[in-house]
Amino acid sequence: MNEQTSPQHIGLNRLTAPTMRYLIATIATLFTTVMLLQSSTRPLIGPAAPSGSPDLGREILLTGGHISVFVLIVSVWTWALVTRMPLRRALIQTVIFALMYSLLTEWGQSFVPDRTPSLYDLVVNGASAFTTAWVIWRRGRGRVFYG
Repeated sequence: MNEQTSPQHIGLNRLTAPTMRYLIATIATLFTTVMLLQSSTRPLIGPAAPSGSPDLGREILLTGGHISVFVLIVSVWTWALVTRMPLRRALIQTVIFALMYSLLTEWGQSFVPDRTPSLYDLVVNGASAFTTAWVIWRRGRGRVFYG
C-alpha cells in the first residue's frame, strides 16, 4: 500500500471533501445555536450560567463563550466556503453570515424565559467575527488550513 492509498490519507480526503466541510460547518452552527438559545438556568448542553448579579468573573466567562462561538463559526464556514470560492469572498460571506446569525440569535433570546438580548453581546460577536476573518486573511492568506 503506497502513501496515497493509506487509510490515513483516504480519511483525510474524506474529511476535507467539500460536502464533509459543509456538514461539519452545519453541525457546528446547529450546536452553537442551541448554546446561544438555551435556557441559562436549565441548559440542554453544558453547565448553567453562573447565577446572581453581574460581576466581572461572570461577564468574562460569558463573553469568552461568545468569542469562542464566533471564532468557531467564522473558522468552519470559511473552511467550507473556500472549496467553492476564493478566500476573500469566502471571508466576506462568512462575516456577513456571522453578523446576521448574531442578530438572529440575540433576537431569539427574547423568546427564552430567562434570557434577554444584549447589545454588548452583539458587539462582542461582531468584533470576534471581524477579528477571526482578519487573522485568517493575514495568516498566509489561509494557505495552511484553508487552501
